[in-house]
Amino acid sequence: MSVTDWLLDGDPAIRWQVLRDLQNLSPKDFVAERARVERDGWGARLLALEGPDGLWDGGACFPASYTGGEPGQPWTATMHTLQTLQLCGLHPAYLEFAFPYYWHYDVLRALDYFRWSGTDPDPRMAEAVEVVRSKRQPDGRWLLERIHPGRVHFDLEGVGTPSRWNTLRALRVLDWWDDAA
Repeated sequence: MSVTDWLLDGDPAIRWQVLRDLQNLSPKDFVAERARVERDGWGARLLALEGPDGLWDGGACFPASYTGGEPGQPWTATMHTLQTLQLCGLHPAYLEFAFPYYWHYDVLRALDYFRWSGTDPDPRMAEAVEVVRSKRQPDGRWLLERIHPGRVHFDLEGVGTPSRWNTLRALRVLDWWDDAA
């Protein structure tokens, strides 16, 4: 068995990246395998551990039960789990645009950061830009898809309704991207 065959015999998180990066297939040839990350293997196992509050192990950077004194850093909290899901290649389509985003990260926040930083658009961002475009409503606005749980002084906007914040951020990103084209 070749090394490539051995890699292809592994988890969907590995397989789709082998198809893309080692076999140089086009997205249409690996998109179905990438979609399996959410339903099968490591990605599905990690997603199943998400709590009803949207956190993993009850905490952002450390588990809720963490009191220190154990060897090493506990890697079961939300930040580390999301990093692992990103490395597995969980498709960005299960992304929801939130505002305020606090410490949470999504594709719109990332693109808006790159725009703000003054960097030129990079072709590797194209997939993320298409996610933003795909979420545009027929009336030209973007919805608020999520409010992160927790106490707030008042809600700025309602989930499922057109969001001025998300629309502003999305339009800024698309203007930045399209102006460079």
